[in-house]
Amino acid sequence: MTSFKKLTSFLRDCLRQERAGAGISNLFANKVLSRKFLTGEESASSHEFASLDLPPSVQDQFIKRTLLRGRESELLYATLPVTGKVQGRTICAPLLLYPVLIENDSLRVDLEDLRLNPAILDIFDLPLESATNLLDLIPDGALSLVSPALLAKALLKSIPDLDINPLDQFPTLLPSKEVQAIASKDTLKILPASALILARRSTNVAGLLEELELIAAIPEVSYSPPLKALLSDSHTSSHDEVRGNPECLPALLSQSQLKLLRSINTFPVSVCQGPPGTGKSFSLAASAAEQVLCDRSVLIACRSDEAADVLQQKLQELIPNSQIIVRAGRKKHLKQLLAKIEKILGTQTMPQSPGEDRGLNHFIDQIYQTESRIRDEVETALKTGDWFRNPPTSWWVKARKWLHLKKLKDKPLLAEAFALFYKLHHSRLLQARQHNRHHHYQNLKKALNARGTLKTLSTYREALKTTFASRQEKALLSLDPSALFRIFPVWITTTDDLHRVLPFQPELFDLAIIDEAAQCDLASALPVLYRAKRALVSGDPKQLRHLSFLSTQKLSLLAKKNGLSPETLEQFHYRKVSLIDRCIDQTLGTKAFTLLNEHFRSRPALIHFSNEHFYGGDLRLMRESEILKKKQRRHQALVMHHVGGIRDAKGINLQEIDEAIKLCKSIPENTTIGFISPYRAQVEAFLEILQKNVKPGLLNKLIKTHRLVAGTSYSFQGDERDHIILSLALDDNSPEGARRFAEREDVFNVAITRARDRMDVLHSLTPDNLPTSSLIRRYLQQPTPSFNQGSRLETTLADLAPALSAIGWKPLPKNSLSGVPIDLLVQRKGKIIAIDLIGTVGDEGQAVALSKSLILQRAGVPLYALRLDEWLHNKSKVIAFFHEGEL
Repeated sequence: MTSFKKLTSFLRDCLRQERAGAGISNLFANKVLSRKFLTGEESASSHEFASLDLPPSVQDQFIKRTLLRGRESELLYATLPVTGKVQGRTICAPLLLYPVLIENDSLRVDLEDLRLNPAILDIFDLPLESATNLLDLIPDGALSLVSPALLAKALLKSIPDLDINPLDQFPTLLPSKEVQAIASKDTLKILPASALILARRSTNVAGLLEELELIAAIPEVSYSPPLKALLSDSHTSSHDEVRGNPECLPALLSQSQLKLLRSINTFPVSVCQGPPGTGKSFSLAASAAEQVLCDRSVLIACRSDEAADVLQQKLQELIPNSQIIVRAGRKKHLKQLLAKIEKILGTQTMPQSPGEDRGLNHFIDQIYQTESRIRDEVETALKTGDWFRNPPTSWWVKARKWLHLKKLKDKPLLAEAFALFYKLHHSRLLQARQHNRHHHYQNLKKALNARGTLKTLSTYREALKTTFASRQEKALLSLDPSALFRIFPVWITTTDDLHRVLPFQPELFDLAIIDEAAQCDLASALPVLYRAKRALVSGDPKQLRHLSFLSTQKLSLLAKKNGLSPETLEQFHYRKVSLIDRCIDQTLGTKAFTLLNEHFRSRPALIHFSNEHFYGGDLRLMRESEILKKKQRRHQALVMHHVGGIRDAKGINLQEIDEAIKLCKSIPENTTIGFISPYRAQVEAFLEILQKNVKPGLLNKLIKTHRLVAGTSYSFQGDERDHIILSLALDDNSPEGARRFAEREDVFNVAITRARDRMDVLHSLTPDNLPTSSLIRRYLQQPTPSFNQGSRLETTLADLAPALSAIGWKPLPKNSLSGVPIDLLVQRKGKIIAIDLIGTVGDEGQAVALSKSLILQRAGVPLYALRLDEWLHNKSKVIAFFHEGEL
């Protein structure tokens, strides 16, 4: 077995090699999609209320380009570029980067989130402390007249040949041409220049590297259980199961979600594989919410701010008191935390009590009792069914049947028990919210009364108020967070920001949740796992994976340097193995692995291909019932368009772009739109032509009303739209390599699973000319899936359908829904219900499990059981229930 220390050092070295790709190394390189240098005097970063002095047309263009590109890019204000040549490489790297916010059709520089450009650290091999020390020179983020000089003199200590004289003319800014001319020279200079740029997103891993150094230096016995499990050669093993509390969650959980909750209370590492649209974010939020109800602390670490925001929103829906959730990381998040702490310290009194916790346990007990009654009645109906299909000949059976019918006459219908079952669940959901409010109130009261809590809060408040980054980080990291966790048990941050807000201590949290694990490299996960007693890792290996450009040769050298065998390198291959891959290897085939299998996002025709080809048909299609409703059949869900265009030498198919723009113009109101292509060149061309050829009013409508976003699959990972336009940008003469890229399973699977209601696929291919193994050929030639099947009732129930029709329930041609077998499906006035017939012959007479009835309930189709004896001997009561009952 390879030592954990060697593995940690290897992963640290891999991450360090990739560090050079972070930040902006050249304002004139391809990574910067759009740029506009400002002229005159620097003002945009001079104070909090300053605005960008740009012509309205330029500002409008940047806003549109930013919104249309979505998550793949970010709008930044870049200032004080360092220019010249380093080891033969031309650089024009801004020293400072400010996020630019879009507010009410205008742009504002966000001084609170000032960053040192990570590329500066990489180019000049500066230590992490350099970033903190430099940012301390401008603690409020605003550039004063002397700020550039102070920054330049500090840089001279690490870059002695840097010419800082050009800064003498600050705040006067150099124009673009002059900056470009100076940047082409060999001499290193720092210039008084600023530009608004739209750049591809990059990550800053400097803080991660520092913590990986610490992990590599500590004894292996100090590693947390999840960290040991990740690096171990063996499958994850269970620990003693800790208490769970799923009944108190205000949610109707699936069997997979309940299994997940049991898993995280049992194993050091649990895995949640979440295929597209299966409620992964909700499942993670439910996992965190249950831990809070059990008085445990939770750390949620995401790869992106967008994913962190989604999880925060889901948690707030489940946890009534969102004050217990801390969104940590950036300065704006710390300000929100400061406001929460000051509110507590300012009043030093408890918030108003939400009232007494009454009734939840009563409803839970009632649900269990009703479940027991339903199971008993179903068992009886199955045993006695033959009495009513075939008249008994034995006097003893005749007597038992007579007694049975006598009891049946005054007994409530089994369908009424199902109605009560659903009503109790609804009441439990309402009562659970009140219970949770009361629970959180009692916890807060207990925490505030505990000795030392207020002192810890006061110390933390002072740390958050300091304007110097170095002092703030040292103060935050020196605190014992246990008192904070009693008041704020849930912390949400990104893997890049984790080191800024939480001390480097083992097993700080009871549970750590890592989202987007398919896009997370192994190295980035180690500091998160180190801080946890147990971990939940979530993602989908069938969707986009983390990108690494480290060569095989480089990886082999790093493995050899750290003493890794070829077999171990294959297990922990930095480029090939994501965090989710490694964790699935450790948990597959055990109870620590959970596959979410209820798909809620797309209409069945849109997810059918992905379900069959990537998930083995295991997904339950929870929107199947919509096919049966006429109002949902107003348009076809999946439409293939053979455009007959030509892919040019740049990889652009103009005919497909023209068709895409036509489709955008014709899409109905209240419909969100996405444009996807496997190729960046096609996306950029679409954006350019769209902005050039579409009238401003319509373009504004597409962006603001239809929320049009264009991008590759990488832009849309984790996102969705009502209507997706997919442009394959291929023709019959396209290079085979281009087609193979589009057919990469992770890229293709993401592209075809983003649409909720409709997808138009634009292509210029002759499918028959493609290899029979081609994924694109199979997709384009897929038969229209049939979701309707015939259903027949046996002769003893021949009059059931006509009787239901007479009271308005029209039978539907369907014998399964969302993967659940159904005996009879009926519709009345837009409402659909399922009927489970118990006591007849064949599959029709077998009972559907209660857990599966809840699947149908989540799919919007309640199921009611009907016993054969009830129908044959109590028809009037059955008809009255289905005619007048609360269904």
